[in-house]
Amino acid sequence: MIRTLTVRNRFKNYYELTKPKIWYLLVFTAFTAALTASLLFNINVPPWQWILLLVGVAAGSAAADTITGYNDRDLDAIMDRTKNRPIPSGRISPRNALIFGFVLTGISLICAWLINYLAFALMAFG
Repeated sequence: MIRTLTVRNRFKNYYELTKPKIWYLLVFTAFTAALTASLLFNINVPPWQWILLLVGVAAGSAAADTITGYNDRDLDAIMDRTKNRPIPSGRISPRNALIFGFVLTGISLICAWLINYLAFALMAFG
């Protein structure tokens, strides 16, 4: 049986590769920490910075999970719990996963740079 890979299925595979359950929590944590700090220290944060923060943290977290999936692909392939993940199952090639991870990394670093140099340094270090 030949299975046609639709755009929707491909999107779902890449989405799964980023481990959204993990980065959702990280985005929520970063947002609430930034909101608390801005209210506590009475700092006015423009809407565009909130957007950059959310997109940057989401992309950075998703990039980290994607690159981890790339690095762990050999181990994931032999473990019952992880053998059906996108890379070990063959739904995404390791090369495409690595490129996707680097693109997400670039997006997160650009967002951080547009906020300020300290955010960029911390995002690059992370």
